[in-house]
Amino acid sequence: MTTSRKILILAAVAVGGVFVVVGLALTSPFQTWALKKAAASRPEVSLAIDRVSLGWRQIEVQTIRAEYDGAVLTLPKLEAQVALWAAAFRQDINVSKLVARGWTLDLKKYRPAQVVQALGPIQYSSFSLLSTARAAQALPAVESVFAGVLSQMQLPMNVALDGVILEGNIILLSGADNLPVTMQVALVGGNFAAGKEGALDLTASLQTGGSDAQVRGIDVRGTLKAVMNTPRTFTNLRGGVNAQAHGKAFPQGVQLTVETDAARVKGGENYTFTVQSVGKRLVDVQANFPDNSERLGGVWRLDVRDTDIAPFMLGYPVPTFAAVGAGMFETDTGFAEIYGAGRLNASANRLEVLAPELREMGSLKVFAEFDLVHRGDVSRINTFALEATQDEPVLKLAAIQTFEINTSTGELKVADPESDLIEVNLLGLPVAWVAPLVSTHRLSGNSISGKFTANARDGGVRATMIEPLRVDGLSLREKDGELLFQGLNLQSDFTAEYTARGWQAEVASIEVNSGEGKLLSLSMKAGQSSEKNAPIIGTGRAAIALPVILNQPLAQGIARLQRGDLRLDFSGSWSEARDLQVKLALNNLITDDARQLPSIAADLRAQIDASLQTRFNLPITCTRESSVSDLVLQGTLAPKNEGLRVEAKLSGREVWLDDLELLSALAAGTTVATQDEITFDGRDERPFWTGVSGEIEMALQILHYTKEFEMRGVMGNIKISDQGMALETLRAGLGEESALNMQGKVDFDPASPAPYTLAADMTMNDFVSGPLFRALSPGNLPQVEGVFNAKSQISSTGQNAMDLMRRTQGDLQLRSTGGVFRVLPPQSAAKVENAGRIAALGAFLGNVVGGKDSQAFASKAQAVAELSKVLTAINYDQLNVSVHRLSDFNTVLENFSLISPEVRLIGGGKITALDGVDFFQQPLNLALEMKVRGKTGAAFDFLGVLAEEKDDLGYAVCHLPLKIEGSLARPDTSELQTAFRKLAMDRTGADDLLQRLLGR
Repeated sequence: MTTSRKILILAAVAVGGVFVVVGLALTSPFQTWALKKAAASRPEVSLAIDRVSLGWRQIEVQTIRAEYDGAVLTLPKLEAQVALWAAAFRQDINVSKLVARGWTLDLKKYRPAQVVQALGPIQYSSFSLLSTARAAQALPAVESVFAGVLSQMQLPMNVALDGVILEGNIILLSGADNLPVTMQVALVGGNFAAGKEGALDLTASLQTGGSDAQVRGIDVRGTLKAVMNTPRTFTNLRGGVNAQAHGKAFPQGVQLTVETDAARVKGGENYTFTVQSVGKRLVDVQANFPDNSERLGGVWRLDVRDTDIAPFMLGYPVPTFAAVGAGMFETDTGFAEIYGAGRLNASANRLEVLAPELREMGSLKVFAEFDLVHRGDVSRINTFALEATQDEPVLKLAAIQTFEINTSTGELKVADPESDLIEVNLLGLPVAWVAPLVSTHRLSGNSISGKFTANARDGGVRATMIEPLRVDGLSLREKDGELLFQGLNLQSDFTAEYTARGWQAEVASIEVNSGEGKLLSLSMKAGQSSEKNAPIIGTGRAAIALPVILNQPLAQGIARLQRGDLRLDFSGSWSEARDLQVKLALNNLITDDARQLPSIAADLRAQIDASLQTRFNLPITCTRESSVSDLVLQGTLAPKNEGLRVEAKLSGREVWLDDLELLSALAAGTTVATQDEITFDGRDERPFWTGVSGEIEMALQILHYTKEFEMRGVMGNIKISDQGMALETLRAGLGEESALNMQGKVDFDPASPAPYTLAADMTMNDFVSGPLFRALSPGNLPQVEGVFNAKSQISSTGQNAMDLMRRTQGDLQLRSTGGVFRVLPPQSAAKVENAGRIAALGAFLGNVVGGKDSQAFASKAQAVAELSKVLTAINYDQLNVSVHRLSDFNTVLENFSLISPEVRLIGGGKITALDGVDFFQQPLNLALEMKVRGKTGAAFDFLGVLAEEKDDLGYAVCHLPLKIEGSLARPDTSELQTAFRKLAMDRTGADDLLQRLLGR
C-alpha cells in the first residue's frame, strides 16, 4: 500500500469521525443530556427537562420545570427560530421566532434574594468646603462608574429579535390573608434590529375578588420600545405601563400610569421616570447626563396619597398617608460625590397595618428640609431641619450652622466652633413613637420632653442636655399583656462626646419615681477609644429603694419591706473578651412584720471570652448582729449544643441558716395552705432545666442552725443532664459520731401526663437530739435527749416544677434505744411541787381543825409532786415514731411508742402546715396514752387515777389526759399540768380550807 493511499484512508477515517461526533451532537438525547449536565453546575437552580432538540435554525424544548429561591416555572414547550451557526461563529443572534404558551410562574413561595455588589472603599485626602477651614488637597482621579445609560448599554454580540409570543400565568399572593390569585399575562412583539424601532406589548389581567369586592380586578396594558442604531447599541429606550383597577369602590375605574424614558439627544442623554394618576403626577424624576461631562444631575417631585396606590396593592392594607415634596440631586460619574437638597411634607395614620406595634403612634405629620453633600469619607450638612407634629409640635431637630464630618476618622469641621451645631427639642414626644424600639415588651406612657444641643469640641462633637429628659406615666408589659411596671416617672441628665480619638458618654443622673417615692437613682459612664479592637469601658452606680420596687406588679407575691436599700457599683469592659465586676449591698432590711433581715454584701467578678465561656467568682457575706456568714460561688458557664453548661461550687467557712431569712421574706404570709388554694400552671412540655447541663458542688465547713446546734462538713453534689437532675450525694456531720446522708433524682418523661418524677432517700445515724431541741428552745432542757437512727423515703410526681413540690410525700422512721423524754418541763414540775406544799399545809390545818391524822393526807399531796418529777425526766429504753408527710403539706405522727421500766407511752398526732412558718414552729397536736407500773403506778393508784386492769407486764392505764400541743420547738402540756395541780389541791381539802379562810 502506497503512502498516499494510507494518507487518504486516515483522512477518510478522521472526516468520518467528525461526522459521527457532529451527528451525535445533533441528536436530541445528547442535547438533553448536555443541557442537564450544564444545569447541574448551578446547584441553586433545580431544573428538569423532558426533551431538547437543537437544529441548524430551530430550537425546541419540551416540558421544562425550573425552581429558584422558591419561584417555580413550568413550561410545556418553547420554540425558537435562530441561526445557530451564525450565533456560534459570527456572534450574530437573529431570532425570528420565540414562542412559549401555557407556561406558569408560581411565586407563592418566592423569597427574593438580596444581591449586593461589594465595592472596596475608596481612600481620599481630607478636604473642606468651609471658608474657615484649610484648603483641601486635590482628590485623586476617580474611576468612572457611570457613563450614560444608553452609552453603557452595549450588547456583547449582534442581536435581532422578532416574532415574540409569550403567553402564560403568574400566581401571586394577595391581601393580608395571603390568598393565591392568578394573573394572565401576554407579551407579544418584535422588530428589534439595527435602524428599526422594536416594541413589545404587554397585556395582563388579574382578578382579586368577587363582584361585590371593593377592588374586583386589575387590567394592565404596557409597551416597551427601543430604537437600535446598530445591532449592539440603542439610541432610545422607553416603556410605559397603564394599570386600571375596577370594582365596587371604583365604578368608573381608576388608573395608574408608570412611564420611563432614556433618550440620546443632542449634547447628551435625558432620563425621565413618572408615575401618574388621572390628571395628576404622583412621582416625577428628570435627569440629564451631558456629553463630555462627569456629572449627572436632576430634579424630583413627589405628590402621592394612599388613595392613589391602594387599589393596586393586591388587597394588602395601606396606611393613610400623604407626601408632598421636591428637590434636586447631582453626582459625579464615580458616585464619589453626591449632592442632594429638597423639602418633604408628609402625614400618616393607621400605621398599625404595617406592624401592630405602631398602632399607638396615631396620626403624625413630618416636615423635613435638607441640603447635603457627601464626597469620599466626608459629609457636609449645609441645611437640615426636621419637625414632627401631632396636634402640636412634638419634635424639632435642626442644624444651626454648616458643618462637615469625616465618617472614617470622626473629625469634625465647623464654621464657628463657639456656636452650637445641632439642636434637638422634645416637646412632648409620645412614648408610643419609641415603643417599637422595645420589641420584646410593650412600652406605654405619656410623653417625652427635654432639650439638648451638640457643638464642636476637639475636632469632634459634644451633646449636652439643656433641659433634663423627662418621661411620665411609664408602664411596661410582657408581650402577653402581663403588667411589670406602672406609673413610673423618669428624669435624666446626660452628656456625650465623639471625636477622632473615640467616644464617651456620661449619665450624670437617672431618677425613676413612682407615686410612693424614689425607686431608682443611677449614674454611669462609658467610652471607647478609636484604636483598633479597643474595648468599651464603663462604670456606674445605682441605688434602689426596695419597699418601692416591691410594690410594683413585677414583685407581686414577694414579701413587702418597711425599709431596705440595694446599692450597686459596677464596672467592666466589652470587646471580643469581656470583664465585669459588680458590688452589691443590701442594708437596713426590715419586713412589714418588723423582722430585721441580715445585711448582704456580694462582689461578682466575671470574665467572658470570645467563645462566650464565662468564668465567675461571687463571694457573699451575710451579717446579723454578731453572726457572719461567708459564702463563695464560683465556676464557669459555657455555651453547649444551643444550651448552657454549668460547672459551679458553693463553699463557705461558716453559714447561719438565720441569714437565709431574706429568701423566706419572698414568700407569702402565714395562712393555712389548703390543696384547693394552691394553683399551678399547666403541664410542661420540656423540663425546666432544658438547655442546662453540668455539675454543682457544695462544701460548707459549718452550718449553724442556732448557736447551740450546727452541722459540720456539709458536702453535696448535683448533676444536671438531659435525662434529669440528680443529687448524687449530700453528707453532713450532726455531732462527733452522727452523720446525715441523702441522695435523690428528678426525671422527666414527656409521654407521661405528669412528666416529673422525684425519688429520694435519707439516712441518719447516731443523731444526738439534745443539741437540736436546745437550739429550738434556748434556755430550756431538751424535750427529748437521746441517740436516734432515721431512715426516710421521699417521692412525688407533677405536671410542672411547682406541682412536683406540691405533691411531695415522704415517710420517716425514727428509732432510739435510750434517752430521756420530758413530758413536763422542769419549771412546770416546780409549780406542781409548790402546789403540793400548799396542799400539805392546807391538809395540816384542816386536820387540826377537824381532828384528823395529818400525815396520811400530806402523803397524797407529796405523791403529786413526786410524779411530776418522774414525768419531768422519763429514762426510756426505746422510743419509736413514724412520720408521714402528706400531699396537703400536713405531717402525721403514727405509732409513737416509748418504753421505760415503769412508764409506757403510745399514741399519735399531727403537725399542721402553715404557709411561711418554719416546720418546728408549726402547730403540734400529739395525743398519748400513759401506762405505768411499780412505784410510779402505786403513786397514780394512790391518787385514784389508775385503771384496775393490768396487762401481762403489769402496766395499767392512767386516766390523766396526756396531750402535747404547741409546737416541736415549744411543746405545751398545760392540760396535764392543770390536772396535777387540781389533784394536789382537791385530794387534800386545801382548796376548801383556803376558800373558808378567805370567807368565800
